[in-house]
Amino acid sequence: MLKGSKELQKQLNSINKKVAGVIGKATLRAGLVYEKELTGQFVKGGGTSAKTKPPVADYPTTRTGNLEDSIQANIATQDRSGGWAKVRVAPDNKGQKMVEYAHRIEYGFIGLDSMGRYIQQMPRPIFRRVASNIIAEEKAKTEFRKVIEIALSGQI
Repeated sequence: MLKGSKELQKQLNSINKKVAGVIGKATLRAGLVYEKELTGQFVKGGGTSAKTKPPVADYPTTRTGNLEDSIQANIATQDRSGGWAKVRVAPDNKGQKMVEYAHRIEYGFIGLDSMGRYIQQMPRPIFRRVASNIIAEEKAKTEFRKVIEIALSGQI
């Protein structure tokens, strides 16, 4: 039984934190679906030598996996209360190198690179392809619902 407005406020704040935590978990799970979809867009065995297989259509090839490894999903609010998840290319330990490389993969590049070589790199838009993928969207919604259903059943 409640004994005044301060106790009521305390209980309401507690409920709010629990709900925010569940929404945060659900949002992150949905974001992880997109992260998985993005990293699945790469064709293994990339490179420029005659011994490597050619790229498949519009899918980027990978040799090191550094770009794949730098794709991360996380909650986009400071208090991690949910709202929305962002899937991004995180800066690697060398700074913005992977972010710049991802931009070149997504939008292409024509011009001189940092070593003075002329480059004509066609775009291979993995982020835009996954963002518009209805199946990925449905998978993300399903994951979100699962977390909410588990919370409503009292298991979280």
